[in-house]
Amino acid sequence: MFECNICFETASEPVVTRCGHLFCWKCLHLWLSAPRRSTFGSLQPSDGRSSCPVCKAAVSAQTVIPVYARDGSSTDQQRAENVPPRPAGEWQEPEPPEAQAFTYGGTASRYRP
Repeated sequence: MFECNICFETASEPVVTRCGHLFCWKCLHLWLSAPRRSTFGSLQPSDGRSSCPVCKAAVSAQTVIPVYARDGSSTDQQRAENVPPRPAGEWQEPEPPEAQAFTYGGTASRYRP
């Protein structure tokens, strides 16, 4: 399995950021919800957006992608600690295959009387 880039343990309910870094959902949620220091040094409440702990790219809970595995790790501990459910993956309808023209000799042909 993969290691979380925050706790360095095997990732539990893993999510990956758009910049490609993998985290436990709990670790990333806590990172995103932690207060931040303003440019003047005062603590500001979190707005759910932050930067990647590894590369500092923009990250939010709405942009992370869940990584699904067969083992299905338990989430009871995370729910007890008020960590919301991991964001769901996005499923898109596959595009229908394009209609294939009848071809002869590699090029589209038409019936000519």
